Amino acid sequence: MGVQAQPRHSLAPLRRDIHHPRWHPFPAPTPILLFKAKHCRPKDQFDFETALPHLNQEELHWLLRAIEKEYPQSHWVAEIIGHISASRAK
Repeated sequence: MGVQAQPRHSLAPLRRDIHHPRWHPFPAPTPILLFKAKHCRPKDQFDFETALPHLNQEELHWLLRAIEKEYPQSHWVAEIIGHISASRAK
């Protein structure tokens, strides 16, 4: 019986690829934002700020858990928590 590799983390990426009849499909934003959270260059921050209002609650919570696990020092954690809190207050 061989040893099975364990996944790096147990959060399976959300698969909500975006399709539009006039565009090529592009991947779900949450795994991409998780990748961008590591270095958070100005263009990554722009992408985060642009995508954040368009994420649903499930995506926001997935992204929050994933960033807390992988990059807990990221300032995006506080921004996501603030966005979730603001959306609940509406």
